[in-house]
Amino acid sequence: MPPYRFFLSYSWKNLGPPLRRFFTDVSNHVRDRVGGPLSEVSFRDRVTMKAGTAWPDGLFEALQTTQVLVFLHSVDYVQSDFCGKELEAFLARVRAFQRANPGEPTPLFIQPVMWITPAVIQLPSAIAGLQPEDDEFPEEYAKVGLQSLATKRDKAGYKRCVELIGDRIIKASQGDRLQPLTDYDTLESIPNAFTERPRVISASGGTTEIEVKCVYVAGKKGEIDELCAADDPESRRDVSCYGTDGWYWQPFNPPSDTKIGSVVQQMLTEYRYQEVPFGDNIDHLIDELRAAAERDEIVLLIVDAWSSFLQRYKTFLSRFDSSVGWNNAIIAPRNNCDEQTTASRATLDAQLRLLFRSKFFGPQISPWFRTDIHSIDDFRSVLVSVLEMIRSEIETRRAAQLQIEGPSIAQVRTSRERPDGT
Repeated sequence: MPPYRFFLSYSWKNLGPPLRRFFTDVSNHVRDRVGGPLSEVSFRDRVTMKAGTAWPDGLFEALQTTQVLVFLHSVDYVQSDFCGKELEAFLARVRAFQRANPGEPTPLFIQPVMWITPAVIQLPSAIAGLQPEDDEFPEEYAKVGLQSLATKRDKAGYKRCVELIGDRIIKASQGDRLQPLTDYDTLESIPNAFTERPRVISASGGTTEIEVKCVYVAGKKGEIDELCAADDPESRRDVSCYGTDGWYWQPFNPPSDTKIGSVVQQMLTEYRYQEVPFGDNIDHLIDELRAAAERDEIVLLIVDAWSSFLQRYKTFLSRFDSSVGWNNAIIAPRNNCDEQTTASRATLDAQLRLLFRSKFFGPQISPWFRTDIHSIDDFRSVLVSVLEMIRSEIETRRAAQLQIEGPSIAQVRTSRERPDGT
């Protein structure tokens, strides 16, 4: 069966005749223009998803492959754990599309509908950048929401909204460009996109969300081929765990083919996560990461020790160690199931020690430099622990700054130190 055109996500508390009517009308509008069976146009969960309810059959498959998410925004929607999981499934797929198509405009794979306009509009950060209305919609829609238009029998306004939403679904779903979900293996593993992220004290005395800048320092499969010289006993022989860039590296393959980027994204839903691509301009990359650390953002490097023998990664890691002195963590997983990695452990450890000299204090090793990671579970545990330590350090330092200087002085000092004034 081909993927559905759209998936309707809504809170069960909003379920009623207007919602059912909207789903039917949009489905018919899309089917009338693209043809095919109505049953292949749209999906909505017909089970009342209250807390404790089992996930119905077919829901995960629909989340994995449906091309467009239409969510009905309301106060109840953003308070629903189930809705947050449905939204996160599509957010993960959109992020994958953007990685695979850098610089290309992203179609409206996620389309918000203002179902019930809240008294105070305070959107969770996960959907703050998604505009639920624009100039093409009737003015009344933004004021009262689509449920009210459907209930009041505002035929012209309601019909206009249905047509706009349906046409946008058709445009975004053309060509089945949104690839299937790979970041999460089960429904239960999908996090709630609305979960509040950790916050630290800002220089002004308020709080601010923590941003994590992540760089995947793992070679592309073609680059790793350079380490496959048959006459070199230390060369990399198995390149099956590498992909098109570092995000796709599979450090624990064998036995697991899980991509490291998907694991990190799953674990960092409580932070403002941003992947920083490993490009050709190392100077620019170092400057960007140094500036992020100075803004009290966390810089995270996920490092493949084998790739550190390639010149451009070696140069970057060495310069990073001498240029970015705080608010950073280096995690270098090691796969004990890979016989060659196990046999070359001493060589790999020596290479990392040479590149990250600042992380070694005699026999002591920085707690933010971790190589004792031999499984995905180890990786998850270490990642959470390391980020929490850095977050605590940032919070402690900010609190001390406020204690000594006061909010106004601290704010002036911070504004002068940071080029963007934030």
